[in-house]
Amino acid sequence: MSASVANVQMGLYPRVFPLHVLLQQVGDATSFKIPVPLRLAADWLQPTGVYLFDDGCHLLVFVGKSASPEVLLTLFGVDSTTGVSAAALTSEFYTRVIQGSPPSPVCTLLSYLTELHGHPHISVRVVAPGSGSLELYIANLLVEDKGSSALPSYMDFLCTLHRSIHHKLV
Repeated sequence: MSASVANVQMGLYPRVFPLHVLLQQVGDATSFKIPVPLRLAADWLQPTGVYLFDDGCHLLVFVGKSASPEVLLTLFGVDSTTGVSAAALTSEFYTRVIQGSPPSPVCTLLSYLTELHGHPHISVRVVAPGSGSLELYIANLLVEDKGSSALPSYMDFLCTLHRSIHHKLV
């Protein structure tokens, strides 16, 4: 079994896009610009935001604990995630964003990512506050944060690698 360099890179360092910022884009589909992915650290994620995580296998929509009611209405048709299951949010997300008309910037981004991965039926799941294991999965994707096991962060690893290479060259 083999994987392309791009797929391996995506597995090691996933991408995260701020959907709440993407929704503020105006214009038609021809003026759409792929947003710059955020760094994979909790400091970059706002509790009021909604983010799309792309690890090459899954597309996960992470809803912050204090997500804006306007964004929640646009994406999920609710103004609060309290008492709403992740499955219901995922179903509503498919109805409003993926099957909605006209295509939203979020739908355009999802189409771009599924085309990039080469499998058109990649699943999109919503991770709402209180989702348990999926929240833990998202936390593990934040590779620039130190884990609870005190393992070095991705940035610490790169610094150590850089130092060891530098010492070998000197």
